[in-house]
Parts: sequence; C-alpha cells; structure tokens
Amino acid sequence: MDIKDAVTYHQNGRWQEAEQAYQEILRIRPTDHQALSLYGVLKIQLQHPQSAIELIQKAIELKPNFAQAHCNLGVAFEAFSLLDEAMQSFAQAAALKSDYWLAFFNLGNVLFKKKQYNKALINFEKAISIKPDYAQAYMNSGLALVELGLFDQALRAMKAH
Repeated sequence: MDIKDAVTYHQNGRWQEAEQAYQEILRIRPTDHQALSLYGVLKIQLQHPQSAIELIQKAIELKPNFAQAHCNLGVAFEAFSLLDEAMQSFAQAAALKSDYWLAFFNLGNVLFKKKQYNKALINFEKAISIKPDYAQAYMNSGLALVELGLFDQALRAMKAH
C-alpha cells in the first residue's frame, strides 16, 4: 500500500478505505511520520479526538520539525475546543516554515475565537501576503476589522478578493 493511495481515498471521502490504507502502511512502516499525521487528520474527521491527537503527536515525536504535523495537531486541538493548545501548535508550524500560509490562517482563526482581533488580523494578513489568492483570508481579515470597529477597512478587505 502506498501513501498516495491512502491520500486519494481520504480526499475522495472514502474514509473506511483510507483508514485501512493508513493502518496497512503503519503496520509495515510504524514510524512513517506522514502516514501517522494524515491518519490523525482522518481521525479528526471521524470524531475520534484522542486517537487523532495521539497519532499526530507520534508523528511529531518522530520528526519534530514536520510543520504540517504541527498544523494538523492544531486542527485536532481546535476541533475539540482546545484553543490554547491549537494556538501553540499553529504558532510552532509557522515558526518551522515561515511561508506556511495555512498555519498563519489557522492561527488567525484561533486568535479570532479568543477575541484577540488585532493578533488575528496580523496572521490573516501574513497568510494573504503568502497566498494572495486565498479568498477566505480576506473575508476573515474583514471580520476581524469589523470587530475592531474599522468598518471602511473591513469593506475594502472583503472586496479585495
């Protein structure tokens, strides 16, 4: 079984087959950090928070500088309302990979949920600077500006893309 097969199943919503594929990969190569991390993402989608977190943490133990795994761990923490832990994971992913727009975007989302609108805005703007075609970052930036009472800027941000 190849990781590409597992990812294809996963991306196509064939979750049972994806789970079997990840399990087979990990049976053969139990230290495959990519398979562990992606299996963790699948576990988030299947609403199995504890196993999602454990799988992704194992991937990070095996490869501490794996930015994607830190971001995935943040997604797991956020999905289960562990916002401080999510914030830390997204910040670590961004620190490891300075052009990781998704880490900045996700960090902005958590900061927004924590009502830290200025910090959220900074992270949305960083995501936009890296990936200027990501419309949701403009929208979220605009929402942060609304919360800050900067309505004209919010309107411009939301119209930007």
